[in-house]
Amino acid sequence: MLVAAIILTVPMVLLFAHLEAWYGLAPLPPGRGALVTVQMKTPLDLAAASLSLAAPPEIVIETPPVRVIGERQVSWRIRPKAPVSGALRIVMPDGAVEKTIQAGAGRRYISDRRVRGLWDHIWHPAESRLPAGNIDWIEIRYPSSTVHWLGLDLHWLIWLALFSLLSASLAHIRR
Repeated sequence: MLVAAIILTVPMVLLFAHLEAWYGLAPLPPGRGALVTVQMKTPLDLAAASLSLAAPPEIVIETPPVRVIGERQVSWRIRPKAPVSGALRIVMPDGAVEKTIQAGAGRRYISDRRVRGLWDHIWHPAESRLPAGNIDWIEIRYPSSTVHWLGLDLHWLIWLALFSLLSASLAHIRR
């Protein structure tokens, strides 16, 4: 049974990453602020000083870029004014990259982080990998989502565990 469990682990890990993008995160509510963070590959320099953020008209960029030199990060605070499904654009001297953004109500497939590395892409598969360059990842801090069923609001993993235990118990009883 251990061999079967090990074999099933790989596809389940891949599946869980996609399930988290669908059930684990909620779109940004209009009127509620969020952070957008860019992780640079190399120490912040003059090139990072000229980073800028462009957003769809429904998104207000509330702060100028805040640099955390020791962490190699640049962050902005944004606030959606209205529902939107679009892209933020990080503009650098040598080009630009985009990061999807979701705001409004309802369940959506949400990418909280766009990454460059292959290993990180396994855990954040909702968007294509970043092109080669000085950016390791771009992240938007989305609120957590819960699944409402039977009058309960629980994280999707709790529902999965409950249904798995119930199914296993019923299968054991039938024997």
